[in-house]
Amino acid sequence: MINRPSGVKLSFHFMKTKARPCFSDIQFSCPISNLSLALPKETVLTGEYIAGLTQASDRAFSATLVRRTTKNKHSYRIDLKFTIQLIRNESNKDILLYIKEKFDNKGNLILYKQQNNTIKYQVTNIKDLLDVVIPFFMKYHLRGDKLLSFLRFKYIAETVFFAKPSPDGNVFLSLKIIAGQVNYQDKLGKKITYLKPEEQKYVINNIMPEGVDISKLTQSITTFNPNPLTLDFVDGLLQTNNDNF
Repeated sequence: MINRPSGVKLSFHFMKTKARPCFSDIQFSCPISNLSLALPKETVLTGEYIAGLTQASDRAFSATLVRRTTKNKHSYRIDLKFTIQLIRNESNKDILLYIKEKFDNKGNLILYKQQNNTIKYQVTNIKDLLDVVIPFFMKYHLRGDKLLSFLRFKYIAETVFFAKPSPDGNVFLSLKIIAGQVNYQDKLGKKITYLKPEEQKYVINNIMPEGVDISKLTQSITTFNPNPLTLDFVDGLLQTNNDNF
């Protein structure tokens, strides 16, 4: 946990989103290097700590458009991934193994080659995401843009999994648009050519197609009331930053 030198105070900065006020940035009134962020091996990682760690993780939630070609016929799907990526070392490996255990051992731990110097925990199975990952973050809340990404991620997962028949036409087009809002690094880019010209206009201009009701997503964003911020959350938030010093 955070060991604060005497006289050091934490200051919290707030930002108003279109939905409601929520935490989007946390700053310290002293250099981070003055804080001891070492995690004792006997420390049990709390849900709030894991939420903070996820808050700091780049591309924790991603939704990407994938095209498959079979016998000259194209089919499309949206791949959903939950990822926590850290600098590769034994301490971080232990942290990710603990998180994997906390998430009912769903997903995989991925060790990259030495030159990449990272390790990640990743869950891609949509049922595991719905049964384990999403309920976890409905209990231990994220903040700011990461919260918005999570709620969009959740909406896509539920729509893809529970919709009968599978989403197609304008509904699937709306999911492609929302997928680009989950993480801006997942914007279609060259994949825009996968779409028909008329579909491209909707995606480029971020316009929902006619007749598609996304009120469930809108309501989830506007009515979400985050839990109070905790020091455990801040501990997790700083873990990734600490790796960079």
